Amino acid sequence: MLNPASLLSLGAMVLFLSVAGYVVLRSARDAVALAAAGALVATAAYLLGQGMQANADTLEAWVSWTRSLQWGAVVAPTLWYWVTAVLLRETRPSAASGYRRWALWPLGVAFTAASVFLVVAIYVDDWLYQWSAVFPLSPERAGFSAFGLPNGPLYAWFVALLAGTTLAASVNVLLGVLGATGRSRRRFAWLLVSAVLFVFGANSLGIVNWLGGWIVPTWAGHLTLGVALVIMGWNVSAHRLIVDRRP
Repeated sequence: MLNPASLLSLGAMVLFLSVAGYVVLRSARDAVALAAAGALVATAAYLLGQGMQANADTLEAWVSWTRSLQWGAVVAPTLWYWVTAVLLRETRPSAASGYRRWALWPLGVAFTAASVFLVVAIYVDDWLYQWSAVFPLSPERAGFSAFGLPNGPLYAWFVALLAGTTLAASVNVLLGVLGATGRSRRRFAWLLVSAVLFVFGANSLGIVNWLGGWIVPTWAGHLTLGVALVIMGWNVSAHRLIVDRRP
């Protein structure tokens, strides 16, 4: 029987794939559009894994779905950073020239290298997650999923990647707002809303749960990411139409 708690995750997955197609079809297939579509597809993969794990009734099925698609959670925030970095480069705000030279690209390279390493860590022993120690949750705790997954020794690195990419992307968008004009500035303002939602959605699923304090409901994090990504896809497409002067 379908777990009702998984409907939001699976519905968002379908929506993200649709928005990814919209971004590719409505934009020039440049670095911005491809990075945005990649972020959407990566998040869709992660949400598919989450939705299917919520419906898994055996440990083997749970681990198979979760581990196979967990890479999306690592790749998506890094691609979101690259979307904002390339957009900031195109606005060329004079106030951000030093930042672009000394921080924008070095951070992007560092985030990309960290993402590649952490994706590998998902599939090597118990580096990022303790796959060998998955345990059944008690009925009162098994709301979204029937099993729990302990964090591995490198999970703090993943938390740092989430915080670094989402906060740095927010800085990029803020500098874009300050440097852009006219309709492009309005698009950047909407992207700033998306960036703030990314900070909350991604980090609520990573940092807050890692600290073991107040546990943010899984559906709340997925919903926040959903709104953020739809805003991002819509505004990236609109921004590319403005830049390309397409009707």
